[in-house]
Amino acid sequence: MTLAFALALACGDKPETETAAPAEAAPVSTVVPDDKLSQAFGDKLFELDIQHFKPVDAAGGAKLVYSSVTFQPDGTWLAQGEVSVSDESMACQEAGTWTMDPATAKDTAAMLWTISKTSCAGREAPQDLRLVVTIVDTSTVKVKLR
Repeated sequence: MTLAFALALACGDKPETETAAPAEAAPVSTVVPDDKLSQAFGDKLFELDIQHFKPVDAAGGAKLVYSSVTFQPDGTWLAQGEVSVSDESMACQEAGTWTMDPATAKDTAAMLWTISKTSCAGREAPQDLRLVVTIVDTSTVKVKLR
């Protein structure tokens, strides 16, 4: 036992010990209703990274595909995508807010997506989309216009 350690014990000082980092808490959302089905839907929604999602086509024959869409507990969403016309394409981004009705199943809920910003050709903001969303897996959803 070293003299410094012995003195620390005698003086009542506790030796330094490593502590584990606290576990990361699940996201808390005021947008998700407080019932069990909605909470289960919200948990799945926040884990999503939706890929290759085709929202409503842009005007003039252009095709819009989101390569990535994510939802945040604060009621915001962000999409990275690409607009294609013939053989030309241009990267773009859309962002906005979302709300949801109480879920009808742990993987299905009616949602309102508001597009508040867009750089996608042929798209306008603001624009509201009322949808029924079914989460298939961590990167896929089925969406019906309501």
